[in-house]
Amino acid sequence: MAILTITESRATVIAGLQVLRLSSIASQTLAIGAGPVSSTPFHPDTKLIRVHTDAPCRITGGRDAGAADIPLSANQTEYFDVTESFLANTPFV
Repeated sequence: MAILTITESRATVIAGLQVLRLSSIASQTLAIGAGPVSSTPFHPDTKLIRVHTDAPCRITGGRDAGAADIPLSANQTEYFDVTESFLANTPFV
């Protein structure tokens, strides 16, 4: 089964760079299939998320789920800021 893993974290600023803390707030595992799947809303303290997929997929998110449409390759990991323009309590698809 193909999966997408979302790890939620608080942000830390070191030397002007925003970095992910090793202690996560929450983690979600979503099965990648033929149709769309939504994550649960993020924790209010979540500032950054790490997204890893083991199969090709597309992700969307934000206030309007159509606002961001990002293709991911198999075994790709990306980090996203989920503050201000991307509400921390908005589901990620």
